[in-house]
Amino acid sequence: MSLVQGVNGWYKSSAPDGLVGIVVVVEDRSGQPPDADMLSNLAEDYDLELEVWGDSDQSWIETWGGYDGTSQHSYTLVDEDGVILWRRDDGSGGNMSEIIAAVDLLD
Repeated sequence: MSLVQGVNGWYKSSAPDGLVGIVVVVEDRSGQPPDADMLSNLAEDYDLELEVWGDSDQSWIETWGGYDGTSQHSYTLVDEDGVILWRRDDGSGGNMSEIIAAVDLLD
């Protein structure tokens, strides 16, 4: 969660106009698809300005999840036309500075 909190802080203070930040939660702590209460609590508990979406039918993880098929973190920048501009999955060691640097290159 620390990565999301860090990106959320940057998003609040420095993100370019028009950028929409989204956190897609693919499972709850028990490994089940997240429900609306869990997503709402997550956004509230961490004061997220990023949009929080849930992958209740597991379609996100099937399409955009880790390349190895796990339900771990993946980081993707998509433009307004749906074109993937940058992507890292959990095994690649993505971090906040790497994500912000990728966004800055798009400016």
